[in-house]
Amino acid sequence: MANRYTDFALESSDYSRAVEYADSNAIILAIRNIILSRPGNFPFNPSVGLNIKKYKFDILDSNLVFEIQSELDRQISAYIPELEGITTVVKKLEDTDGRPYLGIYVSATNDEEEINASFLLTQDDTTQEISIFNEIF
Repeated sequence: MANRYTDFALESSDYSRAVEYADSNAIILAIRNIILSRPGNFPFNPSVGLNIKKYKFDILDSNLVFEIQSELDRQISAYIPELEGITTVVKKLEDTDGRPYLGIYVSATNDEEEINASFLLTQDDTTQEISIFNEIF
């Protein structure tokens, strides 16, 4: 793979050590960081971040879902420019109790390697904190 990516994430354990991710997993981690960050979190790239927290999941309509998808596309193109054939799908979902979730699917290629990531996000009704309920990569 010509475009080599590496990234780190803190592992939740008794020792809180950094875990290194490489190549497609590092790219997926970068997409996750874009989704969960707000502009200003990264001092050397202050405009990185979707600021997903500003959206209230329970009142998302098709216009806001389109806005989230468009901004995610723009952020991925700007901050991971080597990716090609980027496809994003953003959907408002609900569980059987009517609790809202936001489903995000991203597909792309990097040096002909296919990259796919799915994220299922939930938002706490009182604090508006965002959690990734499920992520697959």
